[in-house]
This record gives sequence, C-alpha cells and structure tokens, in this order.
Amino acid sequence: MNYTKGEWKAYGSTVHLVDSTTSTNIICCDQLGFMAEGEAHANAYLISAAPEMYEALKGLCHAYNVDEYSIIPSQDPEYWRRVFRALAKAEGREEV
Repeated sequence: MNYTKGEWKAYGSTVHLVDSTTSTNIICCDQLGFMAEGEAHANAYLISAAPEMYEALKGLCHAYNVDEYSIIPSQDPEYWRRVFRALAKAEGREEV
C-alpha cells in the first residue's frame, strides 16, 4: 500500500510528517475551530499513529499466517474480522 512514509507526529491538533531535513504539516484536525481542544488533539494522535497501526495489523496477519479466508476459529474470529475490515478500509477496498 502506498501512503506517505516517515515519522508522523502530533503537535497539538496538527499532524506533521517528520524526516531528517524538514517537518511538513500534513493535516490540521480542527482547522476551522469547531471541535473541543481535547477532541482535536485526540484525533491528531490517532491519525499520527495510523501508519504504525496499519503496519502492526499487517504484521500480525503475516505472523499468524491468517487472511480473511482462513480465520482461526479458536482465536476469537470476530477480532480477526475487525482486523480485516480495518485493513480493507485503510486500503480503500470494500469491506471483507
């Protein structure tokens, strides 16, 4: 999957992509000032963690050798279904 690689950091309600030479503003979670400050900050932290969570979920699937067609029934299949729905959503695919 192609997405902007690098270290994503939340600063207040703004998410930045950080590399060794520059800090690029990616998104402001409350550009117009409609959210409560805590909500905007929480959204920024969630967005900044999304690439790592995506890679972690993909890694778990690989480590357990599980895909949407071979869910292990003894390992709480509902959580595996949630994993595959989240991955499909992140990849812009139809839900599995």
